Amino acid sequence: MLEYVLANRIQGLDTSAIRKAFELAGTLKNPINLSIGQPHFPCPSNIIEAGSKALKEGKTAYTLTGGIPELKSALSEKYKNENEISYAKPERILVTSGISSAFLLLFNALLNEGDECLVITPHFLMYPAYIKIYGGKMNSIHESFEPEELKEFANKKLKIIIYSSPSNPTGKILSKKQLEALAELAEKTGAYLISDEIYEKFDYDKKFISVGSFYEKAITLSGFLKHIV
Repeated sequence: MLEYVLANRIQGLDTSAIRKAFELAGTLKNPINLSIGQPHFPCPSNIIEAGSKALKEGKTAYTLTGGIPELKSALSEKYKNENEISYAKPERILVTSGISSAFLLLFNALLNEGDECLVITPHFLMYPAYIKIYGGKMNSIHESFEPEELKEFANKKLKIIIYSSPSNPTGKILSKKQLEALAELAEKTGAYLISDEIYEKFDYDKKFISVGSFYEKAITLSGFLKHIV
């Protein structure tokens, strides 16, 4: 009998720690869920009504690959006005089905076997999995780093530098000084600087800065669900 074998790049990947937490929660009485970025309240009625209206109007077919033009135009205005990303033109925006889809596209498009990545820790649990799937090598530095500490990575052949700010899971917001140092490292090494800004609205002290506001080569990722607060 033939044995069905998964691709080598999938072998050895572990179950997400979030899913393991869910399994554990199933054995507890009335646990408080702080494990996932999902609203604790129902979907707002205006969103439900807008979705229903779109369905009734027949907006059920495939969209353009890069996203609905009107949506991209609205996002362009958002990033220019709120995040001060002056070059956020509609043609430079790609709409995906969630930020995880964007990560998969990016790592698939950018990472070759043996390429090195720098991850700011603590990090989103899936970053190492994406790196492993596509054969990359992971380096890391703690989110409290001083700019001069990045010098040890200047001679590495970095392909990707990735971080989340505000951080998932700690909420830490990287300072402009830290972001400038990361941008400088990316420029020196030729690495792609990927800024995961999905939690940008979780900025209670108004300290959040998008690296794209001063570094045009940055790849900025964000989304809608985490903004419903």
